[in-house]
Amino acid sequence: IRLPGMDRAVSLSFAFRFAAIMELPVDLALFVVCVSLIYQALRDASGLPRWMDLGFSLGAAAVSTLATHKVYLYLAGRVGVEPLLALGVAAIAYYGASSVTNSIYIGFQSRTAPWKIWSQQFFWIGPLYLLVPVAAAITEILKRATGTSDRLLGLGLIFGGYRYVKYYFGRLHDRQDHFQRMDDIRQRTIESLAVAIEAKDGATAGHLQRVRRHAVLLAKKLSFSEMEVKTLELGALLHDVGKVGVPDYLLGKPGRLTEEEFSQIAVHTQIGADIVTAVDFPYPVEEVVMCHHEHWDGSGYPRQLCGPGIPRLARVLTVVDCFDALVVDRPYRAALPVDKAVEVMREQRGKLFDPEILDMFLQELPTFSADLERELKIERARLLLDQSPVQRVKQTWLTDAESNETALRRMTFERLAETPEQLVLLYDILQVLGSSLEVHETMKQTLELLERVIPHEQGGVFAVEDRQYVLIQGRGIPEHCISRLAVPVDHGTLANAATAQKAILAPGPPAELTTGLHKYLLNVRSTLAAPIVADGKVLGAIALCSSRSDAFNQEQAWFLGLITPKLAAMIAAAQDVQKLKTEAATDPLTAVPNARATFQRLEMEVERARREDAALAVLFLDLNHFKHINDTYGHGAGDRMLVQTADRLKTCLRAYDFLGRLGGDEFLAILPGMGEENIWAKVASLKKAVDGNVVTLADGTEVSASVSIGLALYPKDARSVEDLIYRSDKRMYVDKKKSREAPDVAESPGVVLAELSQQSQLVSAS
Repeated sequence: IRLPGMDRAVSLSFAFRFAAIMELPVDLALFVVCVSLIYQALRDASGLPRWMDLGFSLGAAAVSTLATHKVYLYLAGRVGVEPLLALGVAAIAYYGASSVTNSIYIGFQSRTAPWKIWSQQFFWIGPLYLLVPVAAAITEILKRATGTSDRLLGLGLIFGGYRYVKYYFGRLHDRQDHFQRMDDIRQRTIESLAVAIEAKDGATAGHLQRVRRHAVLLAKKLSFSEMEVKTLELGALLHDVGKVGVPDYLLGKPGRLTEEEFSQIAVHTQIGADIVTAVDFPYPVEEVVMCHHEHWDGSGYPRQLCGPGIPRLARVLTVVDCFDALVVDRPYRAALPVDKAVEVMREQRGKLFDPEILDMFLQELPTFSADLERELKIERARLLLDQSPVQRVKQTWLTDAESNETALRRMTFERLAETPEQLVLLYDILQVLGSSLEVHETMKQTLELLERVIPHEQGGVFAVEDRQYVLIQGRGIPEHCISRLAVPVDHGTLANAATAQKAILAPGPPAELTTGLHKYLLNVRSTLAAPIVADGKVLGAIALCSSRSDAFNQEQAWFLGLITPKLAAMIAAAQDVQKLKTEAATDPLTAVPNARATFQRLEMEVERARREDAALAVLFLDLNHFKHINDTYGHGAGDRMLVQTADRLKTCLRAYDFLGRLGGDEFLAILPGMGEENIWAKVASLKKAVDGNVVTLADGTEVSASVSIGLALYPKDARSVEDLIYRSDKRMYVDKKKSREAPDVAESPGVVLAELSQQSQLVSAS
């Protein structure tokens, strides 16, 4: 039978053992008792019973049997005490001998005072032993009954015994239920305290539950007693409770600790042991808490114990706690993969860890490693969800629409929490989105993962460019559509999603089929679209399409809405990086590439010309009389002159030509594939474009400037970047000198071409 408050069932076989002691010779009685105990041990154990426990039980049974037999014979035979009284005293002797010996043994195993064990586990079953002689007396009365009065007396005793048992166990149940409720409250309070303290160290409730679960599993594999398992379970839960006395900044410090800081953290084992001791557990939990940082080689703390001198339960906790700490994120390092954590622990075999316990743990690890990795993913996903702003408590200043939206999103989180598979997929997607700024590859992986949770045949991520949603990555759409398939920004499903600022469901394709590329969306019957918004600005949209009608539901829409903030953050970050790269290579005044970008481009074009054996023209340009404009009319006029000059020069160049500003009033133009036969006409058009550049000042004054150009051709004039710049620079100064000597009249293209040709011949000769 199972009694309230008892860790295990109580067998009523002792009644038959007691009857055997009373009715049989002592040797046969002992045989019955031993067979009963062996059967009970085999029945209760999950495998073979521990031979030490069984041996002790048989020894204690022999002592109890002999003691009870002697007491009964002495009282009933020699002293002549009434049989009923003799039976009662013998029952008390059997109960006392059995309970006291078992309490001593359990207390020795668990290092707990035997009287505590007796009061908690054996005191309450005493009346059961006293019922045995009462039952024997009733049986004897009924056997010897010759009249109605004797039978009524026997039946009355039976009814009285029934009422007593019912009343006794009713009170016992109430009392034990009260104690159990109080114990549950205490246990939950301790768990909450432990979780709160672990959170200071960057850990979670999942860490405590895993450590407790794995410690219990390992203890059972090592054939620990039930008392030891319970002790280890509590120790695993409370092992770091002493961190309540450690400053938060030390627990969250990302870098290496100093010796003084480490000593402050090391004291948490002693603080934890003091806290646990004050709780007055019936198990020696304080030893586990105190010693779980001791190392097998004696290098641990706080007592520098080594080898078998470390309590065995603490050695188990050391292995389990260290492993879980390695596979989860901590403030001072990222989580290790399970296989890497195993390698680290194997290296510490015989140093930090008991070799036998570590070997057993690693032997059992494959049986739960897959579930462990899945659990860790779910925990990280929950942490990501907990950090989301939608988890905030509803605020009173929210509008009804905002409140409803927040409630719906909260419901999505709650549903995700009920479906671990979707939590894992959400975590995988968020990990992909946070791992790289390579937009196209990241989008591709995201669409592949989304297909597992939101089935679809076609999908795409669009970015806003020139008032259009332009496809930047797709799934189920041909590669040649990327950057070419565009959707209007002002109407269609994507525009509606942007207006609603949330994921929406719509029949048909994401836009009207107006271009040739839209033919790839002809079979679309339903679309799920969500805007990609960062800081209130629509950066793009994501669309999932299916050939089935009503293929998507609202729950999938909210799931898609959960990832779009991360998607927006990734795209915004990538755009910022690209903007920084552009700004780093762009002249802020003229918006053309700066000197650094110009030299890099020239190196690339020279290498390409060398590789393809192609022509290349380099033009060094410098404005004439620019200093005079700055000095006379101010730098504002000069800046306007530079901006307009850059714009006019770009209009004269081909789309694949390059124009950069070297600094001041100097520019460099790079013209791939331009040979000597065409370059002179290009130079003339550039000169003419700049000569017509007139800047009108605020007072109506018109200012203009001309340009001097120096030419160098690859490979005719030079083959290296330095030589090309040197030659073109020298020829530019020749041209500038000639412009100073020439009269201030407009020159015809023919004159310009002739002078440039003559300049080139003179410089080449020199």
